[in-house]
Amino acid sequence: MIELRARFSGKVALVTGAGSGIGRETVRLLAAEGARVVCLDVDPKRVDEIVAELAAGRHEAHGHCCDVADPSASRGAVAATIERFGRLDVLCNVAGITMMRAIDEVDDALWNRMIAVNLAGPFYLCRAAVSALVESHGNIVNVASQAGLRGYSHLSAYAAAKGGLVMLTRALAVEFAPRNVRVNCVCPGAVLTNIAESIDAGEALDQQVTLAMMQRNPVISPPEDVARAIVFLASDDARSATGAVFPIDGGSTA
Repeated sequence: MIELRARFSGKVALVTGAGSGIGRETVRLLAAEGARVVCLDVDPKRVDEIVAELAAGRHEAHGHCCDVADPSASRGAVAATIERFGRLDVLCNVAGITMMRAIDEVDDALWNRMIAVNLAGPFYLCRAAVSALVESHGNIVNVASQAGLRGYSHLSAYAAAKGGLVMLTRALAVEFAPRNVRVNCVCPGAVLTNIAESIDAGEALDQQVTLAMMQRNPVISPPEDVARAIVFLASDDARSATGAVFPIDGGSTA
């Protein structure tokens, strides 16, 4: 068991997708290290559950129900954070959705939703948060994917969104380095989360496609492993890291 330190004492972190999976583990670790945490999720029940859990552990947390694909809701979430805690030090864009489709099965609605949640949502939150992060010399950690680094069959829309998020991370890192705001991202491989367990695969994938994907993901990571990397990048231990694209995929992209 790794002993946690109070690396985030006095700091405020805003985490999207906080109700489950990687997001939930991220808020748990941040709170355990002293952060005051704002938990964003589209599911109000999950928001209430994680806030209650943190409060029971005597951690200071606030919940906010938010669809990150809505730019006004994202602005409102950042404004609520500043109103509640007076500052923002860390933004973790964890929320995401996935689905598997052959490209001729990807209709306009599916394409637009994948881009809206996985790419536009982080953009909206970065845009809304950046002035507060400049003031605090804070940082952003985005959660992309190994699918943003290499090609995968039946993941064209998801890969396009996550590849865009990798480049958004790099562009913002360069833009805000002179203003002391760091921007990094992690690229998980296969992770055992509720999203992974309920992937919308559309028409049944043929056996060859399924086998190929399994062979390219030999390790399935627990969400806590990804959360620990997020928290490291958000901490002062990574104070010289910006524009980093950090694969956490058991060697799948090696």
